[in-house]
Amino acid sequence: TETFTETAKVSGTPVNKFKIGNTDYTLLNNGTMTPGNKITAKVYGDKVVWYDFNFQPVDSVENWTYGPLEPLDAEVASDGATLFVGHVWAGLIMRKPDGEWISLSPNSPVSDDVYALRPFSTAMLVCPGGKRTTYDNAYMDGNVYVYRGNRWSQLDKNGHDFFDVLDVSVNPKDSNEMLAAAWGKGVVRIVNGVVQEVYDDSNTQGVLSAYSAGDFKSVRVGGVAFDNDGNAWIVNSKQQNGLVLRTADGEWKSFYTSSMVGSNEIDKIVVDNVHGYKWFFGRANRIFVHDGESQMAFVNPNKGSKVETSSVNCLAVDDDGEIWVGSNKGIKVIYDSYKIFQNGGD
Repeated sequence: TETFTETAKVSGTPVNKFKIGNTDYTLLNNGTMTPGNKITAKVYGDKVVWYDFNFQPVDSVENWTYGPLEPLDAEVASDGATLFVGHVWAGLIMRKPDGEWISLSPNSPVSDDVYALRPFSTAMLVCPGGKRTTYDNAYMDGNVYVYRGNRWSQLDKNGHDFFDVLDVSVNPKDSNEMLAAAWGKGVVRIVNGVVQEVYDDSNTQGVLSAYSAGDFKSVRVGGVAFDNDGNAWIVNSKQQNGLVLRTADGEWKSFYTSSMVGSNEIDKIVVDNVHGYKWFFGRANRIFVHDGESQMAFVNPNKGSKVETSSVNCLAVDDDGEIWVGSNKGIKVIYDSYKIFQNGGD
């Protein structure tokens, strides 16, 4: 039996108080039925107000850590002081009694954006950046998501600004260090999940170079890969010296590539630790190879192949040093890569 006992007004909103059995309830205009002896919350635009069981305001809040509150719904915990808010974009957030806000999100990456996956030991690294088909920036949040031990983590940017992370590699000599390729910004150095610095044309003795057009400037780094000795190999697109090395002891060097690469974009690199070669490619339907010293060659992926293809999408090196090529029409394999410098590679 439902017995209505009282009708009140809360900021102009009709509220009915009634009893079911031996329990007093409050029926708000949104259809929510709340036990009458508990504090309840109400959303008014960007504001949340919570009331005691006598419908007297207890507290209110309009802002949280990142600006206006933008609540969809709200509820007060049984302690009468902890507030839970369904936020329009942040999901479930909580205001502690001392006023501190906490985001209550599930264990997951920050977003579902994925450009590249890079496995390392027992971890999986996710690069959430991107670039447009014109090779211009997509300006996606700079980050690396790490899945290890059934838990996800992300970078502490430590005040550094970057975006569009396209690749990441872990130093095999020091697994606490990672280098990430941030298209348009340069190379991001990360230690224990914290960004230490962003390498560009200003702090690499001019080895990394920026592509510029008028006032526009872009350090186009799309690929980075460590070799077994802890040397990091980097491709710096649209530069005469497009292959860059950061040695294990921190020195920077570059290698002339323009005679074969020309003005083509290059944004991916793979290190062959069997033969010591560096394989890199980009927009053109060619694969470039460097020995890390002075020799360079290129591979036409259609020469010797029964299937004509027009693009190279990815490369992988197996334990025998054979090169697996992912193209727009399937997989091709270079079985005799050790001969690459005998005939110029074409």
